[in-house]
Amino acid sequence: MAATITTSDRTTKQCGPIERAEFIGSHGESNLDLDKLQRQFNEIYPGISVQSRSIQKQEDREKTTELTIETLLKLAQEYQTTYINDSHDKTIEDQNANDRLTREGENFPISTANEGNRERHQYSKQIPSVNIQDQLEQLVKVSQTELENSNCSDENYPITEETLRNMQEDFSSMPSCSEKSIIFLLYYLSLKLISESIGSDCTIEVPDQIETKIDKEFEHLKERLKIENEESREMCHCIQELAVNIKHENWRNSLILLRKIFKNISPLNKHELFRLIKKVNNTARAIKNKDIIFFLGLTGSGKSTTIHFLAGSKMIETKVKGLNHIAPLIKIINLEDINGSSKESVILCDSPGFEDTSGPEIDIANGLGIINVIKECASVKPVVVISYKSIGDRLQ
Repeated sequence: MAATITTSDRTTKQCGPIERAEFIGSHGESNLDLDKLQRQFNEIYPGISVQSRSIQKQEDREKTTELTIETLLKLAQEYQTTYINDSHDKTIEDQNANDRLTREGENFPISTANEGNRERHQYSKQIPSVNIQDQLEQLVKVSQTELENSNCSDENYPITEETLRNMQEDFSSMPSCSEKSIIFLLYYLSLKLISESIGSDCTIEVPDQIETKIDKEFEHLKERLKIENEESREMCHCIQELAVNIKHENWRNSLILLRKIFKNISPLNKHELFRLIKKVNNTARAIKNKDIIFFLGLTGSGKSTTIHFLAGSKMIETKVKGLNHIAPLIKIINLEDINGSSKESVILCDSPGFEDTSGPEIDIANGLGIINVIKECASVKPVVVISYKSIGDRLQ
């Protein structure tokens, strides 16, 4: 008899959570109570079902042992081969191997050597050399393009001195939890990416031996995730991928992965939401009791470009992600500091685009901001901006 156990941890020497347990015995064996084995196994690993597999019992005990070992080798080879073939998927679907093994039936095909060569054949069978760590690293390389195109990329979350100070304020005010560990790691990784451009801002703390800090905080994050029962299949995959990126000092992809993990744990960033609400309230107070023209429309319809054109900004042709665009030559002027001879004025007010995908925090803050602007100003003239590409054949 023999047993095989499949776990999900392939990147470290520690055993990950068990995904499959299997008992292999000979036909006609009656000295083992499978129900009792299941109960004893569940005392240690609750919720895992022990599956049984039989091989043909042989009169020769040596031959029975040989068949059992060969069956284990074939199972290991089948599992590893299936894992490699699935390495280009978005997540590591180990269950595919289990389903495939189950469909093959109870009688696993076994090939044996001739009687005269039995001993030599028994020890010549070896598992093919497969480095699971290398395969996971290849998977990480394949998924790098996916990370770069995700909503958690640098374009949506630029690293500035302001964002670094915000992260400092956030983790300083939080108790020990997985969110705090992630913000710590985001802070350290951001420092690694822009350490040379921080300048002389003394409010930003740059710790010594930052790589050691990253490793220590990453271990703390894994402990917190276990305590908080945040060990879903997707989360385990992200943590494994993050470990490989940190090991190879791929700070940019590590940062994107951490943002993805943070979104899963905390879909709504409360600290960022309160900061955005404060900003939109300041904007609403700036136009209190003023007459405004309020531009509304979908994201990308051209509201900001239209306002720049009406305000007299110089327009230039430019390329954004390889596509031709017309954009203003931006020159910031504080119009409140300009004294005019006429008391009559009009304020062109931009608004957040509809169907924006920047995150729930911005959606909530923008909704509150629009309401506060309409409440505070003296009068509102709405102007709906529609891109000609979105009009449709029947102007719908």
